Amino acid sequence: MSRADWEAPAAPRRGWRLWFAVAASVALIAAASSMLSSEPAASPPTALDVQVDVPAADSVGAPSGWPPEIDVEVLRSRGPLRPAGAPEWAVRTDQAPASTLAGAWAPLPEAPIEPRLGSTAVWAGPELLTWGGTSWAAYSDRREFFADGAAYDPAAEAWRRMADAPLSPRRGASAVWTGEVMIIWGGVGADSFHADGAAYDPVVDQWRPLAPAPLAPRAGSAAAWTGEEMIVLGGHDNAGPLSDGASYDPASDSWTVIAPGPLGIGRSWSPGAVRAGESVAVWADSWGPGGMSGALYDPRTDSWRLLPEDGLGDEFVQQILWDGAQLLALTAEGAPGNLRVRSLAPDAAAWTPLPDIPSAQSSEPLALTAGRALLVLAGP
Repeated sequence: MSRADWEAPAAPRRGWRLWFAVAASVALIAAASSMLSSEPAASPPTALDVQVDVPAADSVGAPSGWPPEIDVEVLRSRGPLRPAGAPEWAVRTDQAPASTLAGAWAPLPEAPIEPRLGSTAVWAGPELLTWGGTSWAAYSDRREFFADGAAYDPAAEAWRRMADAPLSPRRGASAVWTGEVMIIWGGVGADSFHADGAAYDPVVDQWRPLAPAPLAPRAGSAAAWTGEEMIVLGGHDNAGPLSDGASYDPASDSWTVIAPGPLGIGRSWSPGAVRAGESVAVWADSWGPGGMSGALYDPRTDSWRLLPEDGLGDEFVQQILWDGAQLLALTAEGAPGNLRVRSLAPDAAAWTPLPDIPSAQSSEPLALTAGRALLVLAGP
């Protein structure tokens, strides 16, 4: 595969599934937007008490009231995140001077929907869109599933309710942003798994149902947008993990079953997928010598090739990202374990280690790329 096969606009960012999914998504997006802006940063609010001590052009901070067990780490570089770029980590500290802050954190106004987890979330340009989910009462008769959603505009610091969706209440649905609509598919509700979906247009605040999919009902599928199609792979139902997949073309409102992946790819309770140039990188965490295996799917040829495992050791891959030129793997030894980052260039046969993250341990970390920086949230 040539370098041209890897080069494309960065993949859409996705929200986190933990309880602070909406707040974390908006705050990280706002911080990243400020990092990439050439406009002078506004003075930080006086309530801000945790910041990251890095040069102003690459800075982020954390809000007052941010859960104390969450650490923010930033890896900054002047090019692709390779050792040759001399990347360095900066750990957030309580003593960082306010003058180092380019993107300030601030609490969000109260959302017009009930608190929840397991919702979908996509960044849609001017707004964060979040839909569905379930209440905290995960193991009681009081558990509630939701079929409503809301949009948050960081510029206006305001929420709005989304129009009613033609979908039943659920959590664990897959979602992508196409540049025009948010596509949601699958999930699980109070009584069953689902194989239906819908597309939401935030400009006109309208939904439309998707054509029936050639896949069995499921939740937790990996999903990625290729620029033309939504790729859905894996997930699980009551019988366990699933490994088949399909592509959805919103222009023709049609589905196509994709070629079976290499043995085990996607067969995980929580597979992941990210656009990697003209391909889609998919990884699974439940098999392989290091507890992970991954592959690249090329939608142009409907073909797969395995990603190398050399260089990952016995670590579990928590997340794979795309920085515009190469793949980045966030790995951990055990759960929780020491977090590390590996990079994989298009023509490489093995993953290359990047500098160790200082004192970062987590069982459920989150990472995203923002320009020349890699941000990592290290949870408990």
